[in-house]
Amino acid sequence: MKRNFYMIAVGLVFLTLSGNSQEIEILPYTGISADYILLTGSFDGKSFFETENETILVPKLKPAIGFGVQFGIRMGNGAIDFAYHITRMEYTSLEDGFSGKSTTHLIRYLSYKKYFSSFSGKRINPYLDIDLSVAFSHFEKISYLLYNQSDFRSANFAGVIFGAGIGTQINLTNNLALDFKVLPEIYIGTDIRSKDSKRYEIKKFNNFLLISSVGVNYYFSTE
Repeated sequence: MKRNFYMIAVGLVFLTLSGNSQEIEILPYTGISADYILLTGSFDGKSFFETENETILVPKLKPAIGFGVQFGIRMGNGAIDFAYHITRMEYTSLEDGFSGKSTTHLIRYLSYKKYFSSFSGKRINPYLDIDLSVAFSHFEKISYLLYNQSDFRSANFAGVIFGAGIGTQINLTNNLALDFKVLPEIYIGTDIRSKDSKRYEIKKFNNFLLISSVGVNYYFSTE
């Protein structure tokens, strides 16, 4: 899986550079965002996984607000960036008493943006965003030993994320810009792990993830 990420990353970097001249302006940037997160599908709150000695319930998550930071480089009409997002979401499950709050860490390994105009050319810059990410979600109490529901345990769910969406950047100054984005994605569950237990691979655990965000980016002048 990591090898595939690296191969795609190299391809996107090449795509960013290939359509531009040697006179292209390179602008490093950083930004923060507020995100509305919706995650649904196999996270249905009605099923469970059973290992050798424990049951791990599948939660149903309520949409919630999260926050993120990003670092990237813009090169003409293209940009690549890396980001980290965190959100706290309430959840319920199949069993009474097994509900609470989860913490999801979303790491964007690579985002490629294709703008439809240059940074300095227009005030409003719409763009296409392609995303490759991983997610790690921690649930307070979502598992228990077989036939012993009184032993509440936490558990982690992990997954890989692929998506493509659209956004608009509004240039406020030469260095500051507002960023609005809607990113529908496919979340593919990869493994689960209960507290004090080993990691188990899972299959056919697909979900729909929608990230709607508003942020502020600061572009560093290279002059």
